Amino acid sequence: MFAKGVNHLNLINAVVLKAGKGNNIVICYANDYYSKAQEFILNNQFSTMDNDPTNAFQKEIRKVVSNCTTTIHKEEKWKYINLNQSAPSMKGLPKIYKTNSPIRPIINWQNAPAYKLAKLLSKLLQLYIPLPNVSNVRNSIQLMKDLKDISINKNTRLASFDIANMYSNVPTDESKSIIKFISSRQNTDDKLTEELISTTHTIINQNYFEFHNKFYVQNTGLAMGAPTSPALSEIDLQFVEHTKLYTILLQNNILGYFQYVDDILIVYNDSNTDIDKLLDYFNPYPTNVENSVSS
Repeated sequence: MFAKGVNHLNLINAVVLKAGKGNNIVICYANDYYSKAQEFILNNQFSTMDNDPTNAFQKEIRKVVSNCTTTIHKEEKWKYINLNQSAPSMKGLPKIYKTNSPIRPIINWQNAPAYKLAKLLSKLLQLYIPLPNVSNVRNSIQLMKDLKDISINKNTRLASFDIANMYSNVPTDESKSIIKFISSRQNTDDKLTEELISTTHTIINQNYFEFHNKFYVQNTGLAMGAPTSPALSEIDLQFVEHTKLYTILLQNNILGYFQYVDDILIVYNDSNTDIDKLLDYFNPYPTNVENSVSS
């Protein structure tokens, strides 16, 4: 249905899209595109909304910004109100490298009521909620150096885990609890902590989008496209790594653990590690993980 270089296509009934990866251009029938987008919506935890909630959400943003006396200077509050607000919109990029070419959803948040405040919160979280980044991969050079430090023999294997639908699987109530916990460990001012949590709560709840003149709300997890979602998902993942997964790695004799966004590389010895059991241990913390490569 999705194809590259299609000839004699009725362009009135076609859409031209960028592929989910790479620089390919994909031409497909409009009906197929909308069908795959609806399939994605139905297969994930979205609910249809009766009306566009943008104006109501805009009022919430104004209230939160007004109450932020520590994180936002009174003369700069106007900077964090999006005056040309509209619902975030979704489009799908076909993953032509996968069977049946499912779509990769892209949510445009630039006109969302919470967009400017979310960008500020993302910076504040990086400033006031420091992360250890012990297992995070900065670049391929650093990864190669770390791999060289691991003793390798004939039984050494690599496994690649992929966190499925990372943003939508992050438990948002935990995110707020983790921020509170780290803030207390850092002796952060109570008022500052309260504003971080309040702002986080408001932005997380504005988890909706528009597609094909219909409005949908994402019932669980972090909003796709929100500037805060990368920071909040990283906070949650690293907290889980250091409070739960670290013990699991030790118990399963893992030689190396490296994480980059939603990709995880495991180095292990198959004579004393059952990689399938390790995957089972991982899955409850915090999201579903898939074992995509093992060799």
